[in-house]
Amino acid sequence: MEQPLEDRHTSNDRPNEAFSSLAADRAFSQPPIDDFNGLVTDEMPLTPMTIMSAYRHGVFPWGTNARGTINWHHPPYRGLLRLSQVTISRKDRSFIDAAQDNSDLQVTIDRDFAAVIEACASMPRFRKSPSGDNGWRPTGLIPSKSDVAKLAFWTLIKHLRAIGREFIDTQVAVGLAKKWGAQLTPRDEFELLRKQAGDYFKPFSAASRAR
Repeated sequence: MEQPLEDRHTSNDRPNEAFSSLAADRAFSQPPIDDFNGLVTDEMPLTPMTIMSAYRHGVFPWGTNARGTINWHHPPYRGLLRLSQVTISRKDRSFIDAAQDNSDLQVTIDRDFAAVIEACASMPRFRKSPSGDNGWRPTGLIPSKSDVAKLAFWTLIKHLRAIGREFIDTQVAVGLAKKWGAQLTPRDEFELLRKQAGDYFKPFSAASRAR
């Protein structure tokens, strides 16, 4: 018999564990309760610890519900960009080549984490969807010129290739990621890739930071 929702996805009966890493891992390791859109739980708060726990299990936060809590999803189809199949148009390649020769543009990694997070948080991303539910919608980039995102994304791809990574979990296949080859991948196939990646998939693990 399937466990009741409150047993599977909350820790209200164990208040000392409510926001512990163990409780988060237990919640995010469960199969989706709504297989159509991949909702895993809406009972976990949004904190650095729950974000890391969710990502370890292939789960990510995606909007809020009518109660104002975060929806955590592991969708039936996942945006995935295989680094061996990146396809860049001639126009985008020309921009990237020119940008790399521009001394005024510099792409860095882990240079000023706090400032990047603060800049991301300052952008208007939260909008009402037509259905009335709340949802996150990206409305800008850092910096605001959208073409610069191409240089940043290409730098990320080169970096990940250099340290032996095989794919980027884009979550959805839209925008620049889709243009460069991201495709929707069935959950079972994504889970196989995630497990094969092992510690490399886990955020902030020693393996994921390997250079």
